[in-house]
Order: sequence, then structure tokens, then C-alpha cells
Amino acid sequence: RPLPVHMHNLYVPESELVCFLRRFVDIQGNGVKVMDSRNFWTGKRRYMVRLRTIATEKGGYVHPPAFFMIGSNGGHLNYPGQPFVCRNCATEGHVAAECTVICCRRCGEKGHRAEKCAKPLSCNFFKQICVLKTNQRTITVHTYNPYVPTERVTAYLGRYVTVVGKPTEIRDEGGVWYGKRQYRVLLKEDPEGVDGFQHPLARFNIGADRGYLYYPRMPDFCNKCSQFCHKASMCDIARCHNCNENGHLAKTCRAAKRCDGCGAEGHLLRQC
Repeated sequence: RPLPVHMHNLYVPESELVCFLRRFVDIQGNGVKVMDSRNFWTGKRRYMVRLRTIATEKGGYVHPPAFFMIGSNGGHLNYPGQPFVCRNCATEGHVAAECTVICCRRCGEKGHRAEKCAKPLSCNFFKQICVLKTNQRTITVHTYNPYVPTERVTAYLGRYVTVVGKPTEIRDEGGVWYGKRQYRVLLKEDPEGVDGFQHPLARFNIGADRGYLYYPRMPDFCNKCSQFCHKASMCDIARCHNCNENGHLAKTCRAAKRCDGCGAEGHLLRQC
């Protein structure tokens, strides 16, 4: 059967996608990229596959899941004869909006949610205990000024995460870059941080230039006090963005100015 697959993150290696699909189907030949009317890649790939027979499954075939995760990257697929399955409990006959079953997306068992699951993470490829790093993330960074040097953005991220490799510029359908970069990073460990990791600020300044970032499983971020786990609409904290202390604002701060690039005190970004 023809099997179109769409990964929401275009930069997931095809080898990882093929490895995931081979858990369920036999792939015939190589995948083909699906292009739009202007010959730009849509992020979709089409494979010719053969469903595996199994007597215990309804219809006698093994079916790949319509919605899936490869690491922290989501995707979906569809094909002729695909069964109608709930993405919450993985049973046929209803959709997730109508589902009343509490199901864990981490271990697959019913009765609890993933955030309360005590079992170790399992690998998306082979359903074995995951030996990959749980701090891997793909961060998308958007600076409103596209002329901010990549080196400055990378240096800013380096205060919170370990950047792996070079960033990728995200372009629109016309091939024009509009200020977004995508980084592969490792979150730094922090016993007092959310989930045991240090997280970069969702909104930031690099000198006079502003930007924002986002990534999978990012905790809620308050734009007012620059802390996590709540929103600005629920915040009544006065916090200084220069010294990161509560009780006053940056315009009345008496502490030495802090560099937006390296985070050190005593100088500004233009002097760094």
C-alpha cells in the first residue's frame, strides 16, 4: 500500500523514520519526498509498504499508529484501509475527544497519566528501556532582528544548554529566511529546575534585540518575572531582569549591568 508520512519537524533524519516504520510494516524500496505545486518539499514522504499478517489483530494485519512520536518529534500517517483508532487509548470505534479512558502515553498502561508514570522511559524505536539522553531537545529560536549574528544567539543559548552542532535556518515556502533558527541541544542538569534541568528563557534580549524560543515539553514561562511553571496573567511578582532579584525592576536596579551574551556582570553586550 502507499503510505504517506508527515513529520512535524522537517529535520528528523529519514533513517530514524524508516527504523520506526519497520516495527510495523515491510518497506518496499526507497521513500519519495512529496512536493507541492511550486516544487517545495511539504515535509511528507511516501513509501510503498506491505502490511504484516497477524491472526490476533482485527482484519488480520498489523497497522502502524496514525499518530506517533520519534523522540520528541511528532508525526502522523494515513493510508487506504487504515482503521479508525482513538489516539488516546489506541482502540477502534471512537475519537480522542469522546474518549473517557485515562491512558499513559509513556508506558501504554491505563489508569494514570504520563506525568505520574513511575516506569522508565522506553525507546520509540524498539520499546526497550531508553538509553538515549532524556535532556535532548530541538529548540526553535526567532530573533525579531534577522541581522543578529548566529554566534551571539549560540552564545546566549550556551548559558543554559549545550549546543550540539551548527544551527539550521528555517525558510518559508519561497526559500526566504525570516529570522528563525533551529538548534539541537542538551539541557544542563539542575536539581532545582523543572524536571531536573535548566531551561532557557522563552523570551529574551540580546543587547537591544529581542527574541523568543520554544521546544517540545517546554514548561510554562512567565513573561513578567521570567520564572517557570506559571503565566504572566497569574503573576504578582516584581522581578528585576538585570540582577534576577525580586522586589524591584531593572530601571531602579543598583547592581552592576549584566551582559546579555555571556551573563557576566560589569559590562554590556557591545563591550563583550
